[in-house]
Amino acid sequence: MIEFAGVSKKYKNGTQALKNISFKVEKGEFVFVVGASGAGKSTIIKTILREEIPTSGLVVVNGYNLSRMKRRHIPKYRRSLGIVFQDFRLIPNMTVYDNVAFSLRVTNVVSKEIRSRVPYCLKLLGLAHKAKCYPEQLSGGEQQRVALARALVNNPSIIIADEPTGNIDPELSFEIVDLLSEINIQCGTTIVMVTHEHELVSYFNKRVITIDDGVLLADTRSGTADYLFTGADLMDGYSKTLSSREKAIDFSDKALPGPSDPCATACGAEFPVGRRPDRDKQRDCAPAGRKA
Repeated sequence: MIEFAGVSKKYKNGTQALKNISFKVEKGEFVFVVGASGAGKSTIIKTILREEIPTSGLVVVNGYNLSRMKRRHIPKYRRSLGIVFQDFRLIPNMTVYDNVAFSLRVTNVVSKEIRSRVPYCLKLLGLAHKAKCYPEQLSGGEQQRVALARALVNNPSIIIADEPTGNIDPELSFEIVDLLSEINIQCGTTIVMVTHEHELVSYFNKRVITIDDGVLLADTRSGTADYLFTGADLMDGYSKTLSSREKAIDFSDKALPGPSDPCATACGAEFPVGRRPDRDKQRDCAPAGRKA
């Protein structure tokens, strides 16, 4: 699904952003990419989005050889990706509905399909009652959920999340990552998330790719690797607060469209599905935020 083979990137100013990076992300994986500022995380994301071309090495995503891709093929390729940014990038003079619909309209999706997909995704993410609101009327967490709905509405095979919790409160960070995790589990969507929040990485216990000074320092199947963290136990201070919070995504709502719906069909099964007891139990121990 995503493969970097011996990838190096040197910018014109002489900065060596990536140094012989190699890794593979299989279909349906959830991967955190972590590292200090300037480590090369953003260059990896820009390379996947085909905003940057590697100086050497091979990058293949969804069967596309990005190193050799012609410019005219880039828009089609990017339609196979869902992208969530730190700064939301919502259009301020458009409503929530139109922000989500925009990514369909620019790809010439017919109006009937837009009227089906957009309300479905808004309801899925707990935003149906905000459809006529403008971005300035939303909280940071709600804006990020709109950005996620916009990324999801095209039924992407891969979602790239670039610091999606960077501009929201720590207490809401868990909800966004939990939402991404549910999409990954229920739809089988591949998730690649860049983050600096080690508490989230530790809690969700997914695969972790660690980048340091352009070098792939480690690739672990567990987010609890001790070398990633310093100081006291980062789980200290976590409390059982999310159990009383309204769930942003409700997989128990049987009134939502079935497999004939475009979004549901993309998952290969009826989505949303029943709530899983193990996730409910895990949610009761969710992080409540961090002290400044």
